[in-house]
Amino acid sequence: MRTVRAEYVSFDSSRQTREDNDTLVVPAVLTRESILPFSDGFGYRPASELQAAAWTLEGAWVVAYDHISTVFPVSRDDIRGRVLNVKFDRSINGVRGDICFFKQLCSERLLADVKAGVLRDVSVAYFCEDVFEPGTFAGEPYDFVQRNFMFGHVAAGVPEGRCPSPFCGMNVDSFKPQMDPEVTEKYVRIRVRNPDLFVEGSFRTIVLSAEQGIHAVVGKLKSNPEGATVIQNYMFEPAKGWTMEKAQAWVKKHEDEASQEQSEREKLREEAARRCARTPVKFKEGKGHLTKPAEYMHVSDDDFADPCNYAYPMVPEARLRAAWQRLHQEENRVAGGYTVEEWQWMKNRVAKRLKALGVKVEADSVLNPETVLTRSRRLLNGK
Repeated sequence: MRTVRAEYVSFDSSRQTREDNDTLVVPAVLTRESILPFSDGFGYRPASELQAAAWTLEGAWVVAYDHISTVFPVSRDDIRGRVLNVKFDRSINGVRGDICFFKQLCSERLLADVKAGVLRDVSVAYFCEDVFEPGTFAGEPYDFVQRNFMFGHVAAGVPEGRCPSPFCGMNVDSFKPQMDPEVTEKYVRIRVRNPDLFVEGSFRTIVLSAEQGIHAVVGKLKSNPEGATVIQNYMFEPAKGWTMEKAQAWVKKHEDEASQEQSEREKLREEAARRCARTPVKFKEGKGHLTKPAEYMHVSDDDFADPCNYAYPMVPEARLRAAWQRLHQEENRVAGGYTVEEWQWMKNRVAKRLKALGVKVEADSVLNPETVLTRSRRLLNGK
């Protein structure tokens, strides 16, 4: 589905602004790989798609304060500048460029507000195709993927939006998330983790509750750069009634709850570590079960082909036969994150149970894939 969209980004012109008699130029991050909220759900913008379309932002016209009614300007009177020197930056998985304001087309107030940093937000208008395939990015769920971008105009000075300062926009290289609580016109910010603990360039904003006006800055920890994002600070909208006192009370309550949940989860991890130490199979983060699934509560640990992750139950007999079939499908091993050695150990456990039931099981090493499939089907049919 081809859709017209607008993505809000932000700039901070307090540093790196260049100026001559005719132009005011501010370097900017125009867009990044991210998940953004829209009226029809959360849309994921892959870095590969942004990279492929980055060149369409070169020369994009800049308008002021609000979007015009079309993706591409049709009137010269709307123009206040253009975007130049666009390039894709792999270090941030985003698109950089210069927003160049033409002084003769801009009011004195617009130029003064840009230079003073009063105007921070810009909004990028574009066409895209929305592919409604849900998934996750950096541990966050999304409803659809945006592809085949075609960027149009850029509106400067719009209200703060989906990718607020300082994660996108001008001079964001100088950004480090807020260290101490602060109150601004748009946000009450509460820090919960030191930004120095995070991977540089990994920060982004997410919406926790649009209705309540609660957002968060998340990033990847240096101690676990491949893991899920964690919260660095919370942001509350004063327009929704948030004060510093209310925000701090909310954060304390939710962080205490999160800490308790984390403590309980750590206990479960310790139990899983002891359980897994008795097997050659390692725990599969994000795939394995820390606790026994409710439907298998009556199944003993020894009755799982994989007791470490509580996977592939071997009772009753129907499940044992199903496990045998599934363990002969390579895609299941890959999807589960198992090594070949772990997979073979699980097969041997199932084979032993089948033999105990009087089912003849051939040596796995002499079976070709066609024979394996025939055998597993035969077993499932009870023959």
